Amino acid sequence: MNIDRIIDNCYIPAIVQIFADGEPAGTGFFIAKNLVLTCAHVILGNGIRQISGTAECRNTKIRIKWGQDSYEAEVENIEYNNPISGVMMKDFAFIRILREFDHPIVVVDEGNMQIGDECFAMGYPAGKPMGEQVTIKYEGMTNASLLKFARGQIQLGYSGAPILNMRTGKVCGILKRTRDFTTDLGGWGIPVSDILNYSSALFRLHRNTSVNEEWESCLSSIPKQPPIKVCFISSEYQPHIIGGLGVHVTQLTAELGKKLSVDVVLPEQKTGYTSQSPGVTFCSTCGTPSYSSPVAWLDFAQQAAYDIGRIQPDVIHCHDWVTVLAGIKCRWLLKKPLIFHIHLPNLAPLCSSIENLGLICADLVTVNSRHVRQEILHRDLPITRI
Repeated sequence: MNIDRIIDNCYIPAIVQIFADGEPAGTGFFIAKNLVLTCAHVILGNGIRQISGTAECRNTKIRIKWGQDSYEAEVENIEYNNPISGVMMKDFAFIRILREFDHPIVVVDEGNMQIGDECFAMGYPAGKPMGEQVTIKYEGMTNASLLKFARGQIQLGYSGAPILNMRTGKVCGILKRTRDFTTDLGGWGIPVSDILNYSSALFRLHRNTSVNEEWESCLSSIPKQPPIKVCFISSEYQPHIIGGLGVHVTQLTAELGKKLSVDVVLPEQKTGYTSQSPGVTFCSTCGTPSYSSPVAWLDFAQQAAYDIGRIQPDVIHCHDWVTVLAGIKCRWLLKKPLIFHIHLPNLAPLCSSIENLGLICADLVTVNSRHVRQEILHRDLPITRI
């Protein structure tokens, strides 16, 4: 992949400068034909609190500068919410240019970020009419579903700039804010995939008009990566299902197995386990995660950690308190991210203590419903992300 060619010939030509009421306001980029994506606060300023729709910006005159040309535009839609832990951060606006012309459209990276990815952004900070470039490093996601970046001095005016992942060669996000205007502490961005998924109409529009032959040509030279290896730790699986947990794990692994490499570590059963997906492999351990014996929990964790060490997965995914000790042990031994799924919170003192340990140690906690999420949050634990 020629990343320099992508930056110079594909990425930078898709970027625009936005003027609101005649003043430089920030940056944007072409996400579809004659449609620019930027941050809501670029249009309305940093003083906004809670808005939705276009009524608040009807009196704001918008102009788009692309290269040496300037175009009148209008806000088609705008979404913003205050940061809420675990809820998608909405701070984006779609701007429709009133005159049609040919222009490039960015190629979007749909959720393939890896911690440590080097990223590149170009924007229009104050006093830089020709634009400025910055290199930043991806650190992970925040509780508000924002991309977190280290390094790079992100200044006022970069808001709305597309974030190019230099590993994938695609745009992964949109710059939202800096950690510090005067130092190179990095900042935060909104995943572009979240915005496209939030707006089904925009998703279809982007897919139907996003052909960029030169960009795609550059990407075609990227060597194919082996599929991500996900290791599930579960106490149930088809046909040995007691309740909803077994159904959930069976269906989830079957879907993931269509595109990923999936291993499922389970208690040993005389008749074995079955899956309809060729991408799912089973590993039966000698330990049995009993619902009544603490010694059995520890034994299962020991045996599962040994088996998972041989698998060497990229991600560990365990289900409920009865298997989470195994997940925690693997998290620290293998240095791999841990996902902990809560099907039904346990209120028994010993079980809930183990469950709480898993909530604290996991890199990501997932739940079945908003009710369960609220119940978990009321425990007031230092959970990384739920």
